[in-house]
Amino acid sequence: MAIVILNGPVRSGKTTRLRRWLQNLPEKAAGILSPDFEGMKVLQDVETGEIFRFEIGPDEQPRGDLVQFGRFRFDGAAFSRAREVLLSARAKHPRWLIVDEVGPLELQGRGFEPALGQLVEFYRNPKQGEKLLLVVRESLFERILRHYRISEYASFEEYAK
Repeated sequence: MAIVILNGPVRSGKTTRLRRWLQNLPEKAAGILSPDFEGMKVLQDVETGEIFRFEIGPDEQPRGDLVQFGRFRFDGAAFSRAREVLLSARAKHPRWLIVDEVGPLELQGRGFEPALGQLVEFYRNPKQGEKLLLVVRESLFERILRHYRISEYASFEEYAK
């Protein structure tokens, strides 16, 4: 399978688990992680390790458009940077391309969109060992599969051993 999914409940350690797995991965990986840093969500370029601000506080002004979702405020410039990282990484053909995390914003056509939709379409068919790893919260799992028309995928558990 060219699409691999890591899913679990919100705040269950999906990103932490993925980071540990990446530390021992001998193959080339690229993409975006979304760990917590000092109580705020940040985005991290898997390939370079670069961290950029994603969540912003109530008194902060975003560098780009303000993206609000529930109680969260995100900097639209970080989403733009993440989309660039993802599309640039795909062009380099890494063994693993990681998108952490696919959630409600993407279902609304925001967040990592439209890059994410392009990636799913590209990886829908096997790509000589290349894999797209999507991190998905458990509560949205079925909706994400339907939204992106993902009918064939592998579980992250097959690779996490």
